[in-house]
Amino acid sequence: MIVAMLLLFPSLSFRCENLFYYTGDEKNVLVPLPTKRAIYNPAVTLTNDNNDVMRIGARVRIWNQPDKSNPDETQGRIRKCEGGELSLPIFLVNNEIEVVMLPEILVRTKVATYDMSSMCHKYNLKLVKNTHLYQKYSIPADSDVINIANEIYESGDFDFAYPNLFCPAELHAYIPNDPYFQYQITCHNIGQTINDGHSGSIDADINAPEAWEITRGVPSIVVAVFDEGVTSNHPDLPNTRQLRLNGSNFGSGNPNDPSPINNANHGNSCAGVIAATMNNNEGIAGIAPNCKIMPLRWDKTSAPEDMADGIDFAVENGANIISCSWGYSSSNSTLHPVIKTAIENAINQNVVVIFAAGNTANHPLSNDGFVTFPANANIADLITVGASDRYDMMAAYSPKSPLIDVVAPSHRAYPSQVTGETFEMWSLDIPGNAGYNPNHYDRIAYVALNEILPSSGTNYLSYTGRFGGTSHSCPVVAGVVALMLSVNPLLSPTDVNNILKTTCDKVGGYTYTNGKCNEMGYGRVNAYEAVVEATGGNEIQRYHYTCDTTKYFLRHTPTTGSTINWTLSNATQTIFHYSIIGASNQDTVLIKYSCNSNIPWIADAEPFAEPPSLRGIYPIVNATITNENSTQTYHRNLGSSTDNFPICTIDSGGAWYVGHTRTFAVINCQNEPDSAFLWTIVINKFLNTTDTLTARGRTLSLTPTFMGDYTISVTNTNSECGYATTTFQTYSVGFKIKMNTVVNNSMLYVTILGGDTINRTIGMEKNNYTIELWHSFYGRLHLLPMQSASAQISTSDLLQGTYVVVLKNNGNIIAQTKVQIW
Repeated sequence: MIVAMLLLFPSLSFRCENLFYYTGDEKNVLVPLPTKRAIYNPAVTLTNDNNDVMRIGARVRIWNQPDKSNPDETQGRIRKCEGGELSLPIFLVNNEIEVVMLPEILVRTKVATYDMSSMCHKYNLKLVKNTHLYQKYSIPADSDVINIANEIYESGDFDFAYPNLFCPAELHAYIPNDPYFQYQITCHNIGQTINDGHSGSIDADINAPEAWEITRGVPSIVVAVFDEGVTSNHPDLPNTRQLRLNGSNFGSGNPNDPSPINNANHGNSCAGVIAATMNNNEGIAGIAPNCKIMPLRWDKTSAPEDMADGIDFAVENGANIISCSWGYSSSNSTLHPVIKTAIENAINQNVVVIFAAGNTANHPLSNDGFVTFPANANIADLITVGASDRYDMMAAYSPKSPLIDVVAPSHRAYPSQVTGETFEMWSLDIPGNAGYNPNHYDRIAYVALNEILPSSGTNYLSYTGRFGGTSHSCPVVAGVVALMLSVNPLLSPTDVNNILKTTCDKVGGYTYTNGKCNEMGYGRVNAYEAVVEATGGNEIQRYHYTCDTTKYFLRHTPTTGSTINWTLSNATQTIFHYSIIGASNQDTVLIKYSCNSNIPWIADAEPFAEPPSLRGIYPIVNATITNENSTQTYHRNLGSSTDNFPICTIDSGGAWYVGHTRTFAVINCQNEPDSAFLWTIVINKFLNTTDTLTARGRTLSLTPTFMGDYTISVTNTNSECGYATTTFQTYSVGFKIKMNTVVNNSMLYVTILGGDTINRTIGMEKNNYTIELWHSFYGRLHLLPMQSASAQISTSDLLQGTYVVVLKNNGNIIAQTKVQIW
């Protein structure tokens, strides 16, 4: 069909010199792209129906013509095609970006009271949108958009007048050039292959590249890493980015040297996760690469009072954050009061303290483990960190406990828990043969002795791909907090806690009650969302309400006398539909998510990795505040993975009858296991009896054995709200039937065969069956309801010939047969 549309117009000669449009007094050069055109339908959302078609926007699709040296029609003009569609030109602007020229002009007059009537009459313009910023006018087909826009601007009465040039905006995400960054799935998980041939779930990460578009940290923010020490002048963490202080070694050896000894690399790896140098074409990238590290060292000779002294040392020397990936193998929350007192003092001194929860669990063996001391100390605003894995699930060793505040990515499991799993996080190593690279048996005996990972690259023995545990998760959170304090150093530990918890992604398919669960705390940290909230720049905030409804509210109460108008953009998506509940002119609004009911079943289609609505143009909630002096509009994107959606399903469609299998499938909620979905089938038989069946799984296949009304619902028992249920329409099930037709004495007798007489007769009446008689030339000649298993049609007024008898149920063809009428 598209080819036919494009060939309606013969190729015309075209002069491409001197094409441009104005933005102010600047001329922007337009170079036509002869191998491309765009098809535009102003009323219908188009779909991709050909490999040569790329859909952009809601109603524009690009058609590639690689075998043509010239466009099908004059490149600068907009032409009409069949069915009201338009063929649009495509240009390269200033040799930088491809744009589609829509049949519209955007203008802004220099004087608000300017009369556009003469311009509208001259060029046959029609006003389609009027805002306080600009006006949009449509133009007729076959008009030269470029010349019209330029002539309007050249009149001197406009700030701008130019063709409406469509191109999709791109989401910026900062990707550094560090060669091992490709393995840092904590920061950027795109399903890539990492160690041991493993790969994870797309976006099971902290959204670090998006956060880096806002900040990569500032040197004034100092993170104390209290651990086994940090190498002096490490190639990826030079001393210019370390705050190395006398008295910082609380273990054995030189009290003024916080460097690691022998193979003790743990502190290097923690520090690298937080602040390894970015964009130096070497090694890894830290989460807050412009912040500073304060190395503090302890070892097995350090007494509890030494640990307390180390925490206090960090506070006294200006640390903003203390990252502690250590603990004692005890569930006693008051094991060492001296350490607990030091933590409380640090937090009271406005220092954020973060502890790893420990690696005590073995979930494959149903051992929930426990949070170790001092992470379990129940101190207000102490942040206790568990581990998620590359699939956004709870790591096999991470404790399941109400003491978990948040989780951050780390390795999935130990090989004793899951065969083939081991440490897989990347960070810094002691340069040379010490540390984790090459591997030494004294650390990870289940990895080949002397394995070298990485084994190539600049200073490759200064890095390791074998870090993990909640020890890795803790500095991940410390890095995120460093970014938050970089944009807002006035945040208190309480502020940091609240922002971290409210911006976490509710992943894993676990049941979050009041926003929290024992597996993941408040969820997996999201660096981008946390940094945005820390800036205070997001005026519209979100509060979880119910499974399919979320409350949005303005951060600051508008001034008295202001009016507030809430609207939604892109409210209808492929799967989800969004709607506003409640009256406008309030500082809060409820947004309801629901599933569109017309999702088609696609045979053999791969399951959606995420709802399609999350892959395209996101819905946006807008709040426009108007008072006497100004109008201000705030926006919030509803596409965040922290938004909660109802279950959405598709089914195999078509008529449903006894003995025929129908398939239903959940197409979102991909993080939940199949066992989380509970199907309920309520069957109302036509003999006034009811059966109820249940089944579990992501897919339900059901073969009816008798007629009736089948109501299908599915419950996600792992969802945040516990029981989010989608109930389908009732499906009427009849018999798979065939027809027997007889012509006798000017009457056509139709008999339905199949099923017992009682059920068949009741079924015909209840299920909306109809019989139709069709002629190949004259079309449908008769339509009548089937009230029982037989019907008759008079043939006295029919011409002789071949006819088709069609039986339908609710508009669906159930059976058909030919009949000769003489």
